[in-house]
Amino acid sequence: MTPHDPDARWSEKRGKDWVGHKLQVTETAGDEAAVQFITDIDLVPANEDDSEAVDGIQQRLITRDLKPDEHYVDKGYISGANMAHSADRDIELVGPALADTSRKPEGYKQGDFEIDFEKQEVTCPEGKTCEQWYERPQPDGHVGAEVQFRGQCEGCPARDQCAPGKSGRTLSISPYYQELNQRRAEQETEAFKEKMKRRPAVEGTISELTRKHGARRARYRGNSKVRLQALFIGAAVNLKRLAKALEAQKRAPAGATVGC
Repeated sequence: MTPHDPDARWSEKRGKDWVGHKLQVTETAGDEAAVQFITDIDLVPANEDDSEAVDGIQQRLITRDLKPDEHYVDKGYISGANMAHSADRDIELVGPALADTSRKPEGYKQGDFEIDFEKQEVTCPEGKTCEQWYERPQPDGHVGAEVQFRGQCEGCPARDQCAPGKSGRTLSISPYYQELNQRRAEQETEAFKEKMKRRPAVEGTISELTRKHGARRARYRGNSKVRLQALFIGAAVNLKRLAKALEAQKRAPAGATVGC
């Protein structure tokens, strides 16, 4: 925070820090369209995590009748919750998930266990099945679980590297475990890597906003005024792109089509 603008926040990314805000920019990604258009632009605090912006972006697109079938993002926007909530809206959130961040220093991690949500059953790497499965419902309607192996761990030759405590191994399973697990497997495929080639185009748009339209520097103080500046910039870029699309359409030979 700065006394010059109480709404500004400090943040750092890739070794560069700044005090101010952050823009979230969304644009079309149609394969057949000659020109893409910005469909959403919003101002958020500089220290807000990108993953926190997904719900708001999608809700605004739905309100404007611009709901996408697929929403392409980078890994900063991907979380199990965001993928699940997007699916609830009939939107596929496409982007790479972060690697498993389990803090267990050594031994068997959650990813080494076979988890079956339908049977409510977990099998450990040594072939033992859990004794207890407790559902953990979340406010958003999704359900996680706490799993206990208890007596199954007694006499296990791998106990020292898995569950050295007296009560045996316990797993806390995220309500979004399946979404993350499936994405981590999917993102290793060539088909997924090819699909993700659609996303880099927005990086050029962000460069255009900052280099040609002054989006990197706030002209005013306060969230409402800086947001208005961002909206004007987005509108100006769309008008330029519309003019380009109409000109291309005018020059197109008879019988040809131009997306716009």
